[in-house]
Amino acid sequence: MRWSAALSEAQDYAEAVDALAERMRETLGAVPDLVLLFASPHHAAAWNDLVRRVHTAFPSASIVGCSGGGVIGDAFEVEHRRAVAMVGATLPGVRLHAFAIAPTSWPDDDDDPDPTASWREHLELPGDFDPAAMLLFPEPFGGQAERLVEALERAFPAMTLFGGVASGAPFPGGSALFLDGRALPLGAVGVAFSGAISFDVIVSQGCRAVGPPMLVTKADGTEIFALGDQAPRDALRSIYDSLGEADQQLFRKSLFIGVEPEPERVQHQAGHWLVRNIRGIDADSGALALAARIEPWQVVQFLVRDAHAAEADLRERLQAASAEADVPDAILLLTCMGRGVGLFGSPNHDADLCVEQLGRAPLGGVFCNGEIGPVGDRTFVHGYTTVVAIIRGQRAEPAPEASGRDPQSAPPK
Repeated sequence: MRWSAALSEAQDYAEAVDALAERMRETLGAVPDLVLLFASPHHAAAWNDLVRRVHTAFPSASIVGCSGGGVIGDAFEVEHRRAVAMVGATLPGVRLHAFAIAPTSWPDDDDDPDPTASWREHLELPGDFDPAAMLLFPEPFGGQAERLVEALERAFPAMTLFGGVASGAPFPGGSALFLDGRALPLGAVGVAFSGAISFDVIVSQGCRAVGPPMLVTKADGTEIFALGDQAPRDALRSIYDSLGEADQQLFRKSLFIGVEPEPERVQHQAGHWLVRNIRGIDADSGALALAARIEPWQVVQFLVRDAHAAEADLRERLQAASAEADVPDAILLLTCMGRGVGLFGSPNHDADLCVEQLGRAPLGGVFCNGEIGPVGDRTFVHGYTTVVAIIRGQRAEPAPEASGRDPQSAPPK
């Protein structure tokens, strides 16, 4: 298994693609089985030509990716500038199945007695293909990313599911999804993996706790009416009064709530919370409105986010992942448009931290409009988050036919 990650800021998309393709051939010493393609919206007028050129360079490869307001290659982050990035790999012992999911008419029935069979048919998975991991890129404006993640997790509960929502345009249809030789404006694209490859997926939500964990004693839908024996307004006032001046400023402008994703958990720790936005407090009822459903007897934690908290959280998670492991074969970085220079004040923060903690592995990725990764035992769509996929090959004897792109994979309808 060999990986390559490169980036070009050439003004012309053809020049960028040709340079990246040549770099990939030199680095890999072979034609790649997989190419992950990321491009800034400055190339929007040439989306189709761009991806067709990549497909022409590597016609036997599975090509999957999306547009991004920032792209990452060779461990460099480029934000709000013209750029194209490629991450490529030769994957002996690994089977791939690339796919597209249309924005409508996909299996999404809670009462489906066999969602696995429904989704296998929809994705046109070969009968002997058992997906161990899936990299997913939905578009941002269909409002279906969360439903899609829930449906795929229900269908493949043992599968590692991760990815990012395409970014780069403030209007529906303005982002691009790349699949083989096509650029698609809607739906989702992805690639499933099976065989001799593993993904250790880290989700860093970049928050720290203020105040104690609190028990929701009265709630309905997305509104909390009571925290313990207090009204939410009183609980928030108590926490605010206990903070220093700097944290009070963060409390006023950068307050979030963490929801316990595993209700049976007794002990709670930093980083385990599912971080969600607070929409406000109802002036009449005093209810706290969230951007998430909440149930009575769930535990919540108020959180604040700033650059220091975001760095500390990512560093801690990367240190834990690298404690007893060698340098990985590759690193895929899927980070939020709300991070980067806007949060940290200087470029390349998350990429540099990954290299510092994990070693100099090929590193590429994209800035997203939502990041997909696991918290606890479930997978969610996050915001303001960095998802790091640490990729390693597994020592296994591949079957003769189990190499590279699945020969039975057909372009999705």
